[in-house]
Amino acid sequence: MMMTLLLAAAAASAAPQPGEIKTYGDWTVGCDNGWRCQAGSLFPEPQEDDLFSASTMTIVRDAGAGSQPVIAIDFDDGLSGTETLWIDGQAIGGGTVNVRSDSVDYDTQAAMALAAAMLKGSVLEVRNPGGTPIARVSLAGISAALRYMDDRQQRAGTVSALVARGSRTAVPMPPPLPVIVVPSGRGPAFAATPAEIADLRTQSGCAGEDGGTLTEEAFALDGRHTLLLISCGNGAYNYDSMAYVARHDGRVIEPASFDFVPGWSQENPAMLVNASFDTATGRLLSHAKGRGIGDCGMAQTMVWDGARFRLVEATEMAECRGNIDWITTWRAAVRR
Repeated sequence: MMMTLLLAAAAASAAPQPGEIKTYGDWTVGCDNGWRCQAGSLFPEPQEDDLFSASTMTIVRDAGAGSQPVIAIDFDDGLSGTETLWIDGQAIGGGTVNVRSDSVDYDTQAAMALAAAMLKGSVLEVRNPGGTPIARVSLAGISAALRYMDDRQQRAGTVSALVARGSRTAVPMPPPLPVIVVPSGRGPAFAATPAEIADLRTQSGCAGEDGGTLTEEAFALDGRHTLLLISCGNGAYNYDSMAYVARHDGRVIEPASFDFVPGWSQENPAMLVNASFDTATGRLLSHAKGRGIGDCGMAQTMVWDGARFRLVEATEMAECRGNIDWITTWRAAVRR
């Protein structure tokens, strides 16, 4: 137990290093610092605006020898529950339709069997009870994506690998997630004066670029600090905000400090995208879309530890090719 706590403390003190996103053909894959991995199908290029572009597949697997993959094929429209799956024109075992009736889900051994079948094929189809294909998923690149997942989870050469299977049974445990300790109480928010806000806009260069209504928001972080979000420009589906922290004693307002700078750039003060703050959980979110439908971009969720904002979760989808299930590349645990 003591060694686990020491490892978690060491991880918490290190700068976050979100995992890398890899793309192989029509599949993209990534893993986080706890070795949880996710692979997702992408619309083939050139993209077709028809029924065969109506769904995507996601494969998620936790680390550890006992973990099984979970596979979901998502749909925009509801399903009847009697759809069947086909690979290269051959019927394969069906999954179970979940209670939302908008995805075909596999887990445990059924997911292992489906993953093995997909490695040998080129196209997976979902067909309705009449035999008509209602969705198609390209399997080009899935083998490389799942092999990458095996490697990152150190499963290569073991019986639990999806691609690089072997006879070994032992699989290393993942490193512990960093633990972030946050203040437990909050006082009233700092009330910045119009002159102070105007000065911040002048310093940041956000004095009139918005083209719309300029806004500023204040959120209490603890009994001594307040987060100020100052609007700074907007586009069709992204709007920018500069982040400042006000110290109540002495009325000092400074650029917010981060252990991982969120948003598109590495500026100071940090420019957050589509920023929001959840007062119930104390979590600050920056969510940058690569395009309006939300099938690519990056997001960071952060918490205040009393001195700076710390990264709790990072997600990303590097390819703008139809998959809206962004891949988690970083996780941390939060304690009060």
